[in-house]
Amino acid sequence: MVKNADPLAQAIFIGAMIFVFLPLIVYLIAITLQPLFILLTIISILAIIVFGFLIFHEEDEVYLIPLVISLISLVVFGGGWIITTNIINEVPNTPEGKEQIKMYEDVTGIPKEVTETLDLVLQQQVDELCKTFPDSCDTIEMVVETEQDLQELHGWIGKGKKIENFIKST
Repeated sequence: MVKNADPLAQAIFIGAMIFVFLPLIVYLIAITLQPLFILLTIISILAIIVFGFLIFHEEDEVYLIPLVISLISLVVFGGGWIITTNIINEVPNTPEGKEQIKMYEDVTGIPKEVTETLDLVLQQQVDELCKTFPDSCDTIEMVVETEQDLQELHGWIGKGKKIENFIKST
């Protein structure tokens, strides 16, 4: 976007882009939230079983409020599960949804393809070095494997720092 553009024009542009990519946005949100809804639905069912057992066993109405809360949460989270499942099933069936999902996968797949290509080249280099220096082959493979493990660990640490910073900012 242009730095000197009218703020109203920028807002209209952003609004139009959100409207155009709304199926993709809703789809990505549904994919992100569905596991959470599944987990919370299962927890709600377990809570209903526990509080129902406690009410039946102790015949005390102290557990009635938690049981009602568990029932309400089951309806809410179960409904969220059903809605997200429906969105995940329906968006890819529309022509706009198919195109937007394909475009998103193409854009996000580029780093994966680059990584796979670099891994292939590295493996070819290791094979050539093993042919040239057969006595050192085990050491070379171990060094490469250790480097790959360190890169993976570095990625996990980076993700952990992002999550930590996000939690601290909220």
